[in-house]
Amino acid sequence: MYAFLLAKANNGEVVLRIEDTDRERYVADGVERLMSVVQWAGIEFDEGPNIGGDFGPYTQSERLDLYKKYALELVKNDKAYYCFCTKDDLEQERVGNEQAMYSGKCRHLSKEEAETRVAKGESYVIRLKVPKGRQVCFEDAVFGKICFDTNTIDDQVLLKSDGFATYHLAVVVDDHLMEVSHVVRGNEWIPSTGKHVLLYEAFGWEMPVHVHLPVITGDDGKKLSKRKGDVFVEDFRKAGYLHETIMNFIALLGWNPGGNVEIMSLSELIGAFSIDRIKKANAYFDREKMNWMNKQYLMKLSADEVAERLDDIEVDDKVKSLDNEYLRKILEVEKSRMLVLADVNNIGDHYFVDPKLDVEKLVFKKSTRELCQEALQNVIIKLEAEGDWSSAEHLFEVLKEVVEANVRLSNGDVFWPVRYALSGVDQSPSPNELLWVLGKENSLRRLKAAEQILL
Repeated sequence: MYAFLLAKANNGEVVLRIEDTDRERYVADGVERLMSVVQWAGIEFDEGPNIGGDFGPYTQSERLDLYKKYALELVKNDKAYYCFCTKDDLEQERVGNEQAMYSGKCRHLSKEEAETRVAKGESYVIRLKVPKGRQVCFEDAVFGKICFDTNTIDDQVLLKSDGFATYHLAVVVDDHLMEVSHVVRGNEWIPSTGKHVLLYEAFGWEMPVHVHLPVITGDDGKKLSKRKGDVFVEDFRKAGYLHETIMNFIALLGWNPGGNVEIMSLSELIGAFSIDRIKKANAYFDREKMNWMNKQYLMKLSADEVAERLDDIEVDDKVKSLDNEYLRKILEVEKSRMLVLADVNNIGDHYFVDPKLDVEKLVFKKSTRELCQEALQNVIIKLEAEGDWSSAEHLFEVLKEVVEANVRLSNGDVFWPVRYALSGVDQSPSPNELLWVLGKENSLRRLKAAEQILL
Protein backbone atom coordinates (compact mmCIF):
# COMPACT_ATOMS: atom_id res chain seq x y z
CA MET A 1 0.00 0.00 0.00
CA TYR A 2 2.69 2.47 1.01
CA ALA A 3 4.94 1.46 -1.90
CA PHE A 4 2.02 2.16 -4.24
CA LEU A 5 1.27 5.56 -2.65
CA LEU A 6 4.96 6.54 -2.64
CA ALA A 7 5.42 5.66 -6.31
CA LYS A 8 2.27 7.44 -7.45
CA ALA A 9 2.95 10.50 -5.28
CA ASN A 10 6.32 10.89 -7.04
CA ASN A 11 5.23 10.07 -10.60
CA GLY A 12 6.97 6.70 -10.36
CA GLU A 13 6.09 3.27 -11.68
CA VAL A 14 4.39 0.49 -9.76
CA VAL A 15 5.82 -2.81 -10.94
CA LEU A 16 4.50 -6.26 -10.03
CA ARG A 17 7.14 -8.73 -8.92
CA ILE A 18 6.22 -12.21 -7.71
CA GLU A 19 8.82 -13.25 -5.12
CA ASP A 20 8.30 -17.01 -5.14
CA THR A 21 11.77 -18.47 -4.64
CA ASP A 22 10.88 -19.95 -1.23
CA ARG A 23 9.29 -23.12 -2.60
CA GLU A 24 8.43 -24.49 0.84
CA ARG A 25 5.88 -21.68 1.16
CA TYR A 26 4.64 -21.85 -2.42
CA VAL A 27 0.84 -21.76 -2.78
CA ALA A 28 -0.52 -23.04 -6.09
CA ASP A 29 -3.24 -20.40 -6.57
CA GLY A 30 -1.45 -17.69 -4.60
CA VAL A 31 -0.77 -15.37 -7.55
CA GLU A 32 -4.35 -15.57 -8.84
CA ARG A 33 -5.71 -14.78 -5.38
CA LEU A 34 -3.24 -11.95 -5.00
CA MET A 35 -4.20 -10.40 -8.33
CA SER A 36 -7.91 -10.71 -7.57
CA VAL A 37 -7.53 -8.83 -4.30
CA VAL A 38 -5.16 -6.19 -5.67
CA GLN A 39 -7.39 -5.43 -8.66
CA TRP A 40 -10.45 -5.29 -6.38
CA ALA A 41 -8.61 -2.79 -4.17
CA GLY A 42 -8.02 -0.50 -7.14
CA ILE A 43 -4.26 -0.88 -7.48
CA GLU A 44 -3.07 -0.95 -11.07
CA PHE A 45 0.45 -1.88 -12.14
CA ASP A 46 2.56 -0.17 -14.78
CA GLU A 47 4.50 -2.02 -17.46
CA GLY A 48 7.72 -1.39 -15.62
CA PRO A 49 11.27 -1.06 -16.94
CA ASN A 50 12.38 -2.98 -20.03
CA ILE A 51 14.85 -5.55 -18.74
CA GLY A 52 16.14 -7.66 -21.62
CA GLY A 53 12.97 -7.09 -23.60
CA ASP A 54 10.82 -7.99 -20.59
CA PHE A 55 8.33 -5.40 -19.34
CA GLY A 56 7.00 -7.51 -16.47
CA PRO A 57 5.26 -8.66 -14.42
CA TYR A 58 8.37 -10.33 -13.08
CA THR A 59 8.31 -13.81 -11.55
CA GLN A 60 11.50 -14.67 -9.70
CA SER A 61 11.21 -18.43 -10.22
CA GLU A 62 11.51 -17.72 -13.96
CA ARG A 63 14.75 -15.73 -13.49
CA LEU A 64 16.93 -18.39 -11.82
CA ASP A 65 19.68 -18.31 -14.45
CA LEU A 66 20.04 -14.57 -13.88
CA TYR A 67 20.48 -14.95 -10.12
CA LYS A 68 22.98 -17.79 -10.58
CA LYS A 69 25.03 -15.60 -12.89
CA TYR A 70 25.29 -12.90 -10.21
CA ALA A 71 26.00 -15.45 -7.46
CA LEU A 72 28.88 -16.87 -9.50
CA GLU A 73 30.16 -13.35 -10.08
CA LEU A 74 30.42 -12.93 -6.30
CA VAL A 75 32.27 -16.24 -6.01
CA LYS A 76 34.70 -15.14 -8.72
CA ASN A 77 35.37 -11.88 -6.87
CA ASP A 78 35.85 -13.70 -3.53
CA LYS A 79 32.71 -12.13 -2.07
CA ALA A 80 30.92 -15.50 -1.81
CA TYR A 81 31.90 -19.17 -1.67
CA TYR A 82 30.70 -22.69 -2.36
CA CYS A 83 29.45 -24.58 0.69
CA PHE A 84 29.17 -28.38 0.59
CA CYS A 85 27.81 -28.95 4.09
CA THR A 86 24.87 -31.32 4.22
CA LYS A 87 21.74 -30.86 6.32
CA ASP A 88 23.16 -33.35 8.82
CA ASP A 89 26.37 -31.34 9.04
CA LEU A 90 24.41 -28.16 9.75
CA GLU A 91 22.20 -29.87 12.34
CA GLN A 92 25.28 -31.13 14.12
CA GLU A 93 26.76 -27.61 14.13
CA ARG A 94 23.63 -26.20 15.74
CA VAL A 95 24.00 -28.41 18.81
CA GLY A 96 25.16 -26.08 21.58
CA ASN A 97 25.28 -23.12 19.18
CA GLU A 98 22.99 -20.53 20.76
CA GLN A 99 23.12 -18.15 17.78
CA ALA A 100 22.65 -21.02 15.30
CA MET A 101 25.15 -19.37 12.99
CA TYR A 102 27.07 -21.28 10.34
CA SER A 103 30.63 -21.96 11.43
CA GLY A 104 32.16 -21.00 8.09
CA LYS A 105 33.66 -24.45 7.65
CA CYS A 106 33.63 -24.29 3.84
CA ARG A 107 34.64 -20.65 3.77
CA HIS A 108 38.27 -21.64 4.07
CA LEU A 109 38.32 -24.19 1.25
CA SER A 110 40.74 -23.30 -1.51
CA LYS A 111 39.21 -22.08 -4.75
CA GLU A 112 40.70 -25.05 -6.61
CA GLU A 113 39.26 -27.63 -4.20
CA ALA A 114 35.82 -26.04 -4.28
CA GLU A 115 35.71 -25.89 -8.07
CA THR A 116 36.89 -29.52 -8.30
CA ARG A 117 34.08 -30.67 -6.03
CA VAL A 118 31.54 -28.68 -8.06
CA ALA A 119 32.87 -30.21 -11.29
CA LYS A 120 32.40 -33.69 -9.80
CA GLY A 121 28.71 -32.92 -9.31
CA GLU A 122 28.79 -32.56 -5.55
CA SER A 123 25.76 -30.74 -4.13
CA TYR A 124 26.46 -27.20 -2.95
CA VAL A 125 25.00 -23.86 -1.97
CA ILE A 126 26.60 -20.47 -2.43
CA ARG A 127 27.06 -18.35 0.70
CA LEU A 128 27.87 -14.68 1.14
CA LYS A 129 31.34 -14.18 2.62
CA VAL A 130 30.40 -11.76 5.41
CA PRO A 131 33.40 -9.63 6.46
CA LYS A 132 34.01 -10.01 10.16
CA GLY A 133 34.89 -7.46 12.83
CA ARG A 134 33.24 -4.37 11.39
CA GLN A 135 30.05 -2.31 11.56
CA VAL A 136 27.60 -2.27 8.67
CA CYS A 137 25.17 0.67 8.67
CA PHE A 138 22.36 2.12 6.62
CA GLU A 139 20.10 5.16 6.94
CA ASP A 140 16.46 4.17 7.22
CA ALA A 141 13.92 6.81 6.11
CA VAL A 142 11.76 6.13 9.19
CA PHE A 143 14.06 4.78 11.93
CA GLY A 144 17.22 6.71 11.08
CA LYS A 145 20.73 5.25 11.21
CA ILE A 146 20.80 1.52 11.96
CA CYS A 147 24.04 -0.45 12.43
CA PHE A 148 24.95 -4.11 12.85
CA ASP A 149 28.05 -5.90 14.05
CA THR A 150 29.06 -8.20 11.20
CA ASN A 151 30.12 -10.80 13.77
CA THR A 152 26.38 -11.33 14.38
CA ILE A 153 25.54 -11.73 10.67
CA ASP A 154 25.53 -15.27 9.31
CA ASP A 155 27.21 -16.22 6.03
CA GLN A 156 23.83 -16.08 4.35
CA VAL A 157 22.90 -18.66 1.69
CA LEU A 158 22.44 -16.85 -1.63
CA LEU A 159 21.87 -19.77 -3.99
CA LYS A 160 20.31 -23.01 -2.73
CA SER A 161 21.27 -26.53 -3.80
CA ASP A 162 18.15 -26.79 -5.99
CA GLY A 163 19.26 -23.78 -8.02
CA PHE A 164 16.76 -21.37 -6.48
CA ALA A 165 18.04 -18.05 -5.22
CA THR A 166 17.14 -17.03 -1.70
CA TYR A 167 15.05 -13.92 -1.13
CA HIS A 168 18.16 -11.97 -0.13
CA LEU A 169 19.99 -12.44 -3.42
CA ALA A 170 16.95 -12.25 -5.69
CA VAL A 171 15.54 -9.08 -4.17
CA VAL A 172 18.86 -7.22 -4.29
CA VAL A 173 19.53 -8.21 -7.90
CA ASP A 174 16.00 -7.33 -8.99
CA ASP A 175 15.91 -4.02 -7.12
CA HIS A 176 19.15 -3.02 -8.85
CA LEU A 177 18.13 -4.12 -12.35
CA MET A 178 14.67 -2.61 -12.03
CA GLU A 179 16.12 0.67 -10.76
CA VAL A 180 14.02 0.53 -7.61
CA SER A 181 14.45 3.81 -5.76
CA HIS A 182 12.76 2.91 -2.47
CA VAL A 183 12.42 -0.42 -0.66
CA VAL A 184 9.23 -0.26 1.43
CA ARG A 185 8.56 -3.14 3.81
CA GLY A 186 7.71 -4.04 7.40
CA ASN A 187 10.25 -3.40 10.14
CA GLU A 188 10.57 -7.14 10.83
CA TRP A 189 12.93 -7.06 7.83
CA ILE A 190 15.39 -4.69 9.51
CA PRO A 191 17.66 -7.55 10.73
CA SER A 192 17.96 -8.79 7.13
CA THR A 193 18.81 -5.38 5.75
CA GLY A 194 22.36 -5.64 7.10
CA LYS A 195 22.88 -8.62 4.76
CA HIS A 196 21.47 -6.63 1.88
CA VAL A 197 23.81 -3.71 2.58
CA LEU A 198 26.74 -6.16 2.34
CA LEU A 199 25.38 -7.52 -0.95
CA TYR A 200 25.16 -4.03 -2.44
CA GLU A 201 28.72 -3.41 -1.31
CA ALA A 202 29.89 -6.72 -2.79
CA PHE A 203 28.35 -5.90 -6.16
CA GLY A 204 29.48 -2.28 -6.04
CA TRP A 205 25.91 -1.07 -6.53
CA GLU A 206 24.16 1.98 -5.11
CA MET A 207 21.66 1.00 -2.43
CA PRO A 208 18.02 2.20 -2.66
CA VAL A 209 16.43 4.23 0.12
CA HIS A 210 15.01 1.84 2.71
CA VAL A 211 11.66 2.59 4.33
CA HIS A 212 10.76 0.22 7.16
CA LEU A 213 7.19 0.50 8.38
CA PRO A 214 5.81 0.07 11.89
CA VAL A 215 4.16 -3.17 12.94
CA ILE A 216 0.35 -3.36 12.99
CA THR A 217 -0.92 -4.76 16.27
CA GLY A 218 -4.26 -6.18 17.42
CA ASP A 219 -6.23 -5.75 20.64
CA ASP A 220 -3.63 -7.75 22.56
CA GLY A 221 -0.80 -5.43 21.51
CA LYS A 222 0.81 -8.20 19.47
CA LYS A 223 1.48 -8.16 15.75
CA LEU A 224 -1.45 -9.26 13.58
CA SER A 225 -1.03 -12.94 12.86
CA LYS A 226 -1.98 -15.28 10.04
CA ARG A 227 -2.49 -17.96 12.68
CA LYS A 228 -5.27 -15.86 14.21
CA GLY A 229 -6.80 -15.28 10.78
CA ASP A 230 -6.93 -11.50 11.01
CA VAL A 231 -4.62 -10.37 8.21
CA PHE A 232 -6.20 -11.53 4.95
CA VAL A 233 -7.78 -8.87 2.77
CA GLU A 234 -9.94 -11.61 1.23
CA ASP A 235 -11.61 -12.18 4.59
CA PHE A 236 -12.45 -8.49 4.99
CA ARG A 237 -13.75 -8.43 1.42
CA LYS A 238 -16.02 -11.43 2.05
CA ALA A 239 -17.24 -9.83 5.27
CA GLY A 240 -18.43 -6.86 3.24
CA TYR A 241 -15.82 -4.17 3.76
CA LEU A 242 -15.54 -1.88 0.73
CA HIS A 243 -12.24 -1.53 -1.10
CA GLU A 244 -12.36 2.23 -0.47
CA THR A 245 -12.46 1.51 3.26
CA ILE A 246 -9.56 -0.95 3.11
CA MET A 247 -7.32 1.49 1.22
CA ASN A 248 -8.27 4.47 3.37
CA PHE A 249 -8.00 2.62 6.68
CA ILE A 250 -4.69 0.86 5.94
CA ALA A 251 -3.13 4.09 4.67
CA LEU A 252 -3.81 5.77 8.00
CA LEU A 253 -2.22 2.96 10.02
CA GLY A 254 1.20 4.33 10.85
CA TRP A 255 0.91 7.41 8.64
CA ASN A 256 -0.76 10.75 9.24
CA PRO A 257 -1.65 13.18 6.44
CA GLY A 258 -1.86 16.06 8.92
CA GLY A 259 -5.00 17.72 10.23
CA ASN A 260 -8.16 15.89 11.24
CA VAL A 261 -9.23 14.50 7.86
CA GLU A 262 -9.97 10.77 8.03
CA ILE A 263 -12.08 9.98 4.97
CA MET A 264 -9.77 10.22 1.95
CA SER A 265 -10.14 8.92 -1.59
CA LEU A 266 -7.27 7.11 -3.26
CA SER A 267 -6.34 10.19 -5.29
CA GLU A 268 -6.37 12.29 -2.09
CA LEU A 269 -4.13 9.77 -0.35
CA ILE A 270 -1.68 9.86 -3.26
CA GLY A 271 -1.66 13.66 -3.24
CA ALA A 272 -0.94 13.85 0.48
CA PHE A 273 1.49 10.95 0.93
CA SER A 274 5.04 11.57 2.11
CA ILE A 275 7.57 9.38 3.92
CA ASP A 276 8.29 11.94 6.62
CA ARG A 277 4.82 11.43 8.13
CA ILE A 278 5.27 7.69 8.68
CA LYS A 279 5.36 6.96 12.40
CA LYS A 280 7.90 4.80 14.20
CA ALA A 281 5.42 3.57 16.81
CA ASN A 282 3.38 0.42 16.24
CA ALA A 283 -0.01 1.01 14.63
CA TYR A 284 -3.15 -0.29 16.37
CA PHE A 285 -5.69 -2.06 14.18
CA ASP A 286 -8.90 -0.55 15.53
CA ARG A 287 -11.79 -2.66 14.21
CA GLU A 288 -14.40 -0.23 15.54
CA LYS A 289 -12.74 2.60 13.63
CA MET A 290 -12.73 0.45 10.51
CA ASN A 291 -16.43 -0.30 10.95
CA TRP A 292 -17.18 3.39 11.35
CA MET A 293 -15.21 4.20 8.21
CA ASN A 294 -16.95 1.48 6.22
CA LYS A 295 -20.32 2.85 7.27
CA GLN A 296 -19.36 6.31 6.01
CA TYR A 297 -18.48 4.87 2.62
CA LEU A 298 -21.62 2.72 2.48
CA MET A 299 -23.82 5.72 3.14
CA LYS A 300 -22.24 7.53 0.19
CA LEU A 301 -23.18 4.76 -2.23
CA SER A 302 -26.49 4.65 -4.05
CA ALA A 303 -28.72 1.61 -3.57
CA ASP A 304 -27.78 0.44 -7.07
CA GLU A 305 -24.08 0.66 -6.19
CA VAL A 306 -24.59 -1.26 -2.95
CA ALA A 307 -26.49 -3.96 -4.87
CA GLU A 308 -23.59 -4.30 -7.31
CA ARG A 309 -21.10 -4.66 -4.45
CA LEU A 310 -23.06 -7.64 -3.08
CA ASP A 311 -21.23 -9.76 -5.68
CA ASP A 312 -18.20 -9.57 -3.36
CA ILE A 313 -19.92 -11.43 -0.51
CA GLU A 314 -21.90 -14.58 0.11
CA VAL A 315 -25.57 -13.61 0.06
CA ASP A 316 -28.28 -15.71 1.72
CA ASP A 317 -30.78 -17.44 -0.54
CA LYS A 318 -33.68 -15.44 0.92
CA VAL A 319 -31.99 -12.22 -0.18
CA LYS A 320 -31.13 -13.67 -3.61
CA SER A 321 -34.80 -14.49 -4.09
CA LEU A 322 -35.86 -10.85 -3.82
CA ASP A 323 -36.96 -8.92 -6.87
CA ASN A 324 -34.20 -6.50 -7.96
CA GLU A 325 -36.34 -3.39 -7.57
CA TYR A 326 -37.58 -4.51 -4.16
CA LEU A 327 -34.02 -5.26 -3.01
CA ARG A 328 -32.84 -1.81 -4.10
CA LYS A 329 -35.64 -0.18 -2.10
CA ILE A 330 -34.62 -2.19 0.95
CA LEU A 331 -30.98 -1.17 0.49
CA GLU A 332 -31.98 2.46 0.14
CA VAL A 333 -33.43 2.51 3.65
CA GLU A 334 -31.16 -0.06 5.28
CA LYS A 335 -27.70 1.01 4.07
CA SER A 336 -27.48 3.72 6.71
CA ARG A 337 -27.99 0.99 9.33
CA MET A 338 -25.37 -1.37 7.88
CA LEU A 339 -21.70 -1.52 8.93
CA VAL A 340 -20.65 -4.02 6.27
CA LEU A 341 -22.24 -5.46 3.15
CA ALA A 342 -22.80 -8.81 4.85
CA ASP A 343 -25.35 -7.08 7.10
CA VAL A 344 -27.76 -7.46 4.19
CA ASN A 345 -28.18 -11.04 5.39
CA ASN A 346 -29.51 -9.72 8.71
CA ILE A 347 -32.26 -7.44 7.44
CA GLY A 348 -35.62 -7.87 9.16
CA ASP A 349 -37.98 -10.74 8.48
CA HIS A 350 -40.70 -8.14 7.82
CA TYR A 351 -39.25 -7.68 4.33
CA PHE A 352 -40.04 -11.31 3.57
CA VAL A 353 -43.22 -12.22 5.52
CA ASP A 354 -46.08 -10.43 7.26
CA PRO A 355 -45.20 -9.85 10.93
CA LYS A 356 -46.87 -11.44 13.93
CA LEU A 357 -48.22 -8.63 16.06
CA ASP A 358 -48.62 -8.19 19.82
CA VAL A 359 -51.68 -6.04 20.51
CA GLU A 360 -50.06 -4.46 23.57
CA LYS A 361 -47.03 -3.36 21.57
CA LEU A 362 -49.24 -2.01 18.79
CA VAL A 363 -50.62 0.72 21.05
CA PHE A 364 -48.32 3.70 21.53
CA LYS A 365 -47.15 3.84 25.18
CA LYS A 366 -48.74 7.26 25.73
CA SER A 367 -51.94 6.38 23.86
CA THR A 368 -54.99 4.17 24.23
CA ARG A 369 -56.40 1.22 22.32
CA GLU A 370 -59.27 3.39 21.12
CA LEU A 371 -56.97 6.12 19.76
CA CYS A 372 -54.74 3.49 18.13
CA GLN A 373 -57.71 2.04 16.29
CA GLU A 374 -58.85 5.49 15.23
CA ALA A 375 -55.36 6.33 13.97
CA LEU A 376 -55.09 3.16 11.90
CA GLN A 377 -58.55 3.68 10.39
CA ASN A 378 -57.66 7.21 9.32
CA VAL A 379 -54.27 6.12 7.92
CA ILE A 380 -55.88 3.31 5.92
CA ILE A 381 -58.49 5.63 4.44
CA LYS A 382 -55.82 8.21 3.56
CA LEU A 383 -53.42 5.68 2.00
CA GLU A 384 -56.13 3.91 -0.01
CA ALA A 385 -56.91 7.23 -1.67
CA GLU A 386 -53.23 8.12 -2.14
CA GLY A 387 -51.94 7.61 -5.66
CA ASP A 388 -48.35 8.79 -5.19
CA TRP A 389 -46.10 6.17 -3.55
CA SER A 390 -42.97 7.30 -5.35
CA SER A 391 -40.95 8.40 -2.33
CA ALA A 392 -40.66 7.92 1.41
CA GLU A 393 -40.53 11.70 1.83
CA HIS A 394 -43.95 12.12 0.22
CA LEU A 395 -45.45 9.35 2.35
CA PHE A 396 -44.13 11.09 5.45
CA GLU A 397 -46.17 14.16 4.46
CA VAL A 398 -49.22 11.93 3.97
CA LEU A 399 -48.93 10.58 7.53
CA LYS A 400 -48.40 14.09 8.84
CA GLU A 401 -51.65 15.16 7.19
CA VAL A 402 -53.47 12.43 9.15
CA VAL A 403 -52.14 13.90 12.40
CA GLU A 404 -52.95 17.48 11.41
CA ALA A 405 -56.49 16.57 10.35
CA ASN A 406 -57.37 14.93 13.70
CA VAL A 407 -56.99 17.00 16.86
CA ARG A 408 -57.24 13.90 19.07
CA LEU A 409 -54.20 12.25 17.47
CA SER A 410 -50.54 12.99 18.19
CA ASN A 411 -47.53 12.02 16.10
CA GLY A 412 -46.97 9.03 18.36
CA ASP A 413 -50.61 7.92 18.03
CA VAL A 414 -50.14 7.69 14.24
CA PHE A 415 -46.50 6.99 13.45
CA TRP A 416 -45.88 4.28 16.06
CA PRO A 417 -48.72 1.84 15.22
CA VAL A 418 -48.00 2.23 11.50
CA ARG A 419 -44.33 1.38 12.08
CA TYR A 420 -45.13 -1.60 14.30
CA ALA A 421 -47.95 -2.89 12.08
CA LEU A 422 -45.59 -2.93 9.08
CA SER A 423 -42.52 -4.38 10.82
CA GLY A 424 -43.62 -6.18 13.98
CA VAL A 425 -40.44 -5.06 15.77
CA ASP A 426 -39.52 -2.30 18.20
CA GLN A 427 -36.73 -0.91 16.02
CA SER A 428 -37.02 -0.54 12.29
CA PRO A 429 -36.82 2.09 9.55
CA SER A 430 -39.35 4.90 9.78
CA PRO A 431 -43.02 4.13 8.97
CA ASN A 432 -42.92 6.18 5.79
CA GLU A 433 -39.79 4.32 4.61
CA LEU A 434 -41.48 1.01 5.30
CA LEU A 435 -44.58 2.12 3.37
CA TRP A 436 -42.40 3.05 0.39
CA VAL A 437 -40.44 -0.20 0.41
CA LEU A 438 -43.41 -2.53 0.94
CA GLY A 439 -45.63 -0.73 -1.52
CA LYS A 440 -49.33 0.08 -1.41
CA GLU A 441 -50.82 -3.42 -1.55
CA ASN A 442 -48.57 -5.04 1.08
CA SER A 443 -48.72 -2.00 3.37
CA LEU A 444 -52.51 -1.78 3.38
CA ARG A 445 -52.87 -5.52 3.98
CA ARG A 446 -50.64 -5.30 7.07
CA LEU A 447 -52.31 -2.16 8.40
CA LYS A 448 -55.76 -3.76 8.04
CA ALA A 449 -54.52 -6.87 9.84
CA ALA A 450 -53.29 -4.66 12.68
CA GLU A 451 -56.64 -2.88 12.83
CA GLN A 452 -58.42 -6.25 13.12
CA ILE A 453 -56.54 -7.36 16.24
CA LEU A 454 -57.79 -4.21 18.00
CA LEU A 455 -61.45 -5.11 17.46
